[in-house]
This record gives sequence, C-alpha cells and structure tokens, in this order.
Amino acid sequence: SAGLHRAREALIKRLAETHFDALLTRYNSEAVAEFDLSQAGKSSRRLRNTLLSYLATTPKGEKVVLDHYRAANNMTDRMAALFLIAHSEMSAREGILESFYESWQDNALVIDKWFAAQALSKRADTVDRVRALTAHPAFTYKNPNRVRSLVSSFSMMNQVRFHTAGGEGYRFLAETIVAVDKVNP
Repeated sequence: SAGLHRAREALIKRLAETHFDALLTRYNSEAVAEFDLSQAGKSSRRLRNTLLSYLATTPKGEKVVLDHYRAANNMTDRMAALFLIAHSEMSAREGILESFYESWQDNALVIDKWFAAQALSKRADTVDRVRALTAHPAFTYKNPNRVRSLVSSFSMMNQVRFHTAGGEGYRFLAETIVAVDKVNP
C-alpha cells in the first residue's frame, strides 16, 4: 500500500512538473466569477480542483493553492484548497488552518470538514496530529459526527497514514474505541 501510494504520488508530481504550464492554463480556463449549481458548473469545479491538486505537487503550485484558497467564493473551492494545505509543508499551513477554524467555528458541518481535512493529510505526522485534535475544544467523543469526521476519516479513508509501520494508527483507533464505548456503548 505504501509503495503504491509513493508510485502514484511520484507519477502525479512528474506529470505536473512536466506539464505545469498546460495544467495551469486549463486550471485558469475553468475559473468562473459566479458560483454555478448546474451540472456543468459542478463538473468545472471538480476538474479545476483536480488540476489544483496536481499543481500543488510542484514548488510553483504553492502560490496557486494559496491564491485559490484566498479567492474562493464557495465552500467547494475553499475546502479543496484547505485539504491541499493540510497535506502540505507550506509555511502558511498552521495559520490558515487556525484562521479557517476561527472563521467557521460556529458552523458544525464546516468544522467537521476542517477535522476531516487534517485526518486525511498525507503528512508523516498525521497520526500525532489526529491524536492531538481529540483534545481540541471543538472535539468531543459524545458527538458521533465529530468522531466520524476525525476518526473515521483517518481510519477508513487515509490508507497511507492509518496503516503506517509500527501500528500507531491501529493503536489510536483502539484507544478511540475504548473512549467512545464509555460514552456511547
């Protein structure tokens, strides 16, 4: 699984580096001024955000991701960039994650996405980050949606970091099951 992930990531990075200008041109051609709920609008956002994820693998892509995040006029685009920022080594990463939380802390559904973005991170420190987030004031084992957004996202959808050598992801999940069982058997 880890080898497959590394190969996939290397292929995407190589494609993005080799074809950066073409990808950026297509990414820019999908930009729209108004949010559009039509199927064509949804498809365009999906394509644009996929292209953004490719561009993000390159050194020049950091600026594109940050500009995308700052210019987003809808939650789909904002979250696409936030997920990439959460995965990244960007120096602005922590500040953006904190600012996003501060801006949206009163919206439970958006904060669930904020937790999920960090739980799905490909960073080497993801297990530690997820474990630390269980102590965040907005996290509680009594809220099934919050547990799902952090713990289930990590254990079910982050195949790379959940299954790390040494078993830290498995230990974290076991600890979580014990904690949840106390409040919701």
